[in-house]
Amino acid sequence: MPDVDRVLAQTALPPRPERLQGPGTAWIWTTYQANGKVLAVVAANDVAALRALLRPLPHYGRQSYLIFDGARAVERGVWPAPGREWRLTVSD
Repeated sequence: MPDVDRVLAQTALPPRPERLQGPGTAWIWTTYQANGKVLAVVAANDVAALRALLRPLPHYGRQSYLIFDGARAVERGVWPAPGREWRLTVSD
């Protein structure tokens, strides 16, 4: 995926997450753009790997990242929510 990594760098987008550098035929992840909008990135080994996503991909809409081997998701997850940590202190 050196082409994907190069495009991400040229467009000032965050690099491919380390978690998605493992084996598979297609990788999908979300990232935030500088303007705060969410961007979905899809990278695949070839056209056949992209075609294999057509049926299963819509069923994973709540996931932040996915790794596919053919049409089967082999890893998936949700990024931690951005924001500040909240602490509640109760005093008597």
